[in-house]
Amino acid sequence: MFRSKRTSLIKRLWKLRIKNEHETSCQTQEFDLEPDGCLSNIDASSEGCGCCNSRANRTEILVRTNLLKKLEEHQLEMLIQAVESKGADLSACILLPRDIVGATDVDPHVLSCQVWRWPGLRESSQMRRLPGCRSSKDAVYTCLNPYHWSRLCQPGMCSFKCH
Repeated sequence: MFRSKRTSLIKRLWKLRIKNEHETSCQTQEFDLEPDGCLSNIDASSEGCGCCNSRANRTEILVRTNLLKKLEEHQLEMLIQAVESKGADLSACILLPRDIVGATDVDPHVLSCQVWRWPGLRESSQMRRLPGCRSSKDAVYTCLNPYHWSRLCQPGMCSFKCH
């Protein structure tokens, strides 16, 4: 079957994610994408395959259902550009309405940063928006670009872990 552009973009983004050192083989395998661009290997109601860390599976499910399905093609392309350049290019904000954001227990910008920048990130209080992000004073939208955020270094953390 032919893949849609959206499906190809989502698959490309998923390949660019930062992998944890403790991921098992079933977490790093190629996932089949359904026509709507959804990853089909893990059911949203499942707790995982049994051999994997269920937290990693939960993060994957949240990313695919709450982030990637809500982004338009041009937003997916901008996210790919930002992730591939690792913030070297001045990339645009990738905006998602805050009312959609409030529907989950994990903030989408935190999920975005966990997947494509800092896998060890736990909550939004560990991050600050960079001054170059234009959505900082926007009451309607939040920015999902992981390179529009900086991580706060906690006491006792090595400086190289914060970058």
